[in-house]
Amino acid sequence: MPDLLFSTFPSISPSRSLPAIYTKEGTCISYDQLAQEVAIYRKKLHVHPGSRVALCAESSLETLFFFLALLELEATPCLLSPRLPFDSIQERLKLCRADFFLENASLRPLPKQPHSQTAQILLFTSASSGPAKLVVLSKEHFLHNVEGAIAPLRLSSLSCYYLSVPLFHVSGLSILFRSLLASASLSLTLQPRVTHLSFVPTQLLRLLENPIYLPHLQCILLGGAPIPPALLMKSLEKDLPIQTTYGMTEMASQITVSKTFQKGSPLHVGKPLPRREVRLLPSKEILVKGDCLCAGYEVDGILTSPFLEGGWFATKDLGAWSRDGHLEILGRKDNLFISGGENIYPEEIERHLYEMPSILLAFVVPIPDPEFGQRPFAFLWTVSSFPLKQELDAHLLRFLPSFYLPVSYRPLPIEALHQGMKISRAFLRQKALEAFN
Repeated sequence: MPDLLFSTFPSISPSRSLPAIYTKEGTCISYDQLAQEVAIYRKKLHVHPGSRVALCAESSLETLFFFLALLELEATPCLLSPRLPFDSIQERLKLCRADFFLENASLRPLPKQPHSQTAQILLFTSASSGPAKLVVLSKEHFLHNVEGAIAPLRLSSLSCYYLSVPLFHVSGLSILFRSLLASASLSLTLQPRVTHLSFVPTQLLRLLENPIYLPHLQCILLGGAPIPPALLMKSLEKDLPIQTTYGMTEMASQITVSKTFQKGSPLHVGKPLPRREVRLLPSKEILVKGDCLCAGYEVDGILTSPFLEGGWFATKDLGAWSRDGHLEILGRKDNLFISGGENIYPEEIERHLYEMPSILLAFVVPIPDPEFGQRPFAFLWTVSSFPLKQELDAHLLRFLPSFYLPVSYRPLPIEALHQGMKISRAFLRQKALEAFN
């Protein structure tokens, strides 16, 4: 029965005739049509409740139908990136202990492996630092997360949210859940009726360089990576409605959100949303907890708990509170490296480089050094001519000791902007090594 979708998401029940999804081909399906399609796809899936179904999550209508059908069947979808090479996909199928692999609309059974029964949704972390982890989540985690986000983002049944982030990312899934809970429409293409966007900084940079007509735009939710102040300033000069956010897979997406930024506002990521808490250790590490916090990580089919006393989760992100109670992100513990016995946080160098008006993006990575062990190396994306090393060094020496100075400054490789949503520090480290060989 198609009514299952409305019992799963009761908020959309009165909205059956409203637009649910705008396709890449320009057509539109209503919520009632969505429910009917999901019911059809549910019949294609001969799986039992609790069965694990891995699928390569393209941002497509078919993936949406299959994902919602799996939720209705109380199966456990494990969403994989279709960009992964064949060997990596096979490795992740083993890691998530999938019972089936859904590929090209065909359900293929896999060798049985024991696993915990607590998961309803399985996502891999983005592996921006260290190996990817398998996060155990539920539909309720996502619902708790998005419930508190609808009002701050001004989402309603009149809104149209562009699915700008792949579904195998937590932020992509949260766009889907936000849209369903607000009875908003979801668009699979960037088109003029779009009111809401979720972007990482590199996506915003591409929008600034290749503007598109968006007359109804109400919100660009910006997060997922460090936000360059110059990029924010340039966006505000274009009168773009920027709201910053801080979140992670383990919290089913958003933890904090800001109000719409005004010109001249200091950079921050807002205040904690309802049903979640944030506190800082003396080391400045950010701890979080709340109703949307995951059940844990799964390792070898066993649910493991990464939580501290009191149910807190240590994020490995560093932060500070502003005077008016906004959270500021300072960097990652994982990015720390040692040069000549001194601790260096790349984000501290990047933060001061951003004070130069010509620098739009800055990334500092370590490279091996026979004398000091490691030294900083900087990649820059500038809006004008590339600055001289003497000019950059002189600026940094106003704030930092000399051992913080990068050994070299190079233009950010253009391919770094097109490797994925986030710019990979591992990719830049490789490029820095090549530059010195």
